[in-house]
Amino acid sequence: MFSDGMGRGILAAAALLLSLCSCIKEDREDCPCRLDLFFTGEHLPCVISLQSGEKTFVDTVRTAGTFSVSVPRGEVRLNACSGAGDAFDPRRGLIIPEGKECPPVYMCSRSISANAEIVRDTVRLHKNHCRITLKIKTEDGKPIKGYNLALRGGVCGYDLKGSPLRGPFSYVAKASADSDYACTVPRQVDDSIVLEISDEPDVLRKFAVGEFIAESGFDWTLEDLEDIVLEIDYSRTGVTFRISGWTRTIKMDVVI
Repeated sequence: MFSDGMGRGILAAAALLLSLCSCIKEDREDCPCRLDLFFTGEHLPCVISLQSGEKTFVDTVRTAGTFSVSVPRGEVRLNACSGAGDAFDPRRGLIIPEGKECPPVYMCSRSISANAEIVRDTVRLHKNHCRITLKIKTEDGKPIKGYNLALRGGVCGYDLKGSPLRGPFSYVAKASADSDYACTVPRQVDDSIVLEISDEPDVLRKFAVGEFIAESGFDWTLEDLEDIVLEIDYSRTGVTFRISGWTRTIKMDVVI
């Protein structure tokens, strides 16, 4: 049998243990969540940022597998970006300076509910850029040379929610070895892209190619954006635009 002193000690220890268990149960909601993010290995390395309230965690994922981090419980905003270089700011988003084209970015941006001790999720990065190739030929079938081709639009990058960011975009396309012109643009929210053909300092022609792209059936809402090949044929009476089987001819007096 236990003495009175020993019995009181055991009862006190038991009460303390019950009290600790109760505290742990009550405070569990204040404990951090272990977030396990699985990366498939595609489009790595990538920069990730996790935002919870005013706190932001930033790191780089370089290899496939599970990336684990402790985050406060609640809604966490995930941003993962690959291929952006210095254009991606984990605290601001992806900003494309005027005169630059969109980098070849692959992105994932969404909210994760981190309301358990352990939350597991898979991160898949999607193609968030569109490469527009311009194939321009004159009536004799020869490519034009010596002109500047500028693409201008109204989306200058992506915000921290992964949504297109409105702002001025402009890029002077350079001719490649086969005399094609190319420019990479971000996801668009309207049909405002304009093509300017100039012989500095004069702008010779402006074309609303954003409207042509829309008429061709191109879908800017796809998770993985497709690329565009825009063929432009000049003749003495007009200009013909072709995109994936779609055709539009504009009658005009051709300057080029």
